[in-house]
Amino acid sequence: MNDIKWAIITGADGGMGTEITRAVAKAGYQVIMAFFNPQKAETVRACLIEETGNPNLEVMALDLASMQSVASFADRILERNLPVSLLMNNAGTMETGLHITVDGFERTVSVNYVGPYLLTRKLIPAMVRGARIVNMVSLLRIQPQSHDDELRRHLRSAGRLLQPSRRCECAAAARCGLEDKLSGHHLYRF
Repeated sequence: MNDIKWAIITGADGGMGTEITRAVAKAGYQVIMAFFNPQKAETVRACLIEETGNPNLEVMALDLASMQSVASFADRILERNLPVSLLMNNAGTMETGLHITVDGFERTVSVNYVGPYLLTRKLIPAMVRGARIVNMVSLLRIQPQSHDDELRRHLRSAGRLLQPSRRCECAAAARCGLEDKLSGHHLYRF
């Protein structure tokens, strides 16, 4: 029987992410801290190891704005055959303007929804029975987006830049967070 519990936490470098990582480390999990900036992460990691007494914290690079980075991150986890007990999708951003990723998504949508969804779907084979998937959602989702008109103009003029199945749904995801809830309900069926 393997009693080792693995947790993957995105956005562990500040605020809620650091507090969540601290609590999970104190509970005895081995933690993969998924960071956009791994150099910054090493400082946080060292501090948390000292505070919690848990040396089993490691840093791995992850850019949720890049689907290639997300897929590569998940593949590295799967290659290691880690029994994942907790996936905490905590990382998020709130862009102040329109920023389109190389994959054709609006950056806020990519980091806050599409990237975590892809990560979750790819990691399902690594999840142990009874594993928990937690999607953090900011209350800022209820604030109106200042660049909605700019995004709509871009979507109309971009043509193929955003695939048709992603156009309106992505703009809505940035405002309401409904997709996080729906994906959680969908994953619950597994």
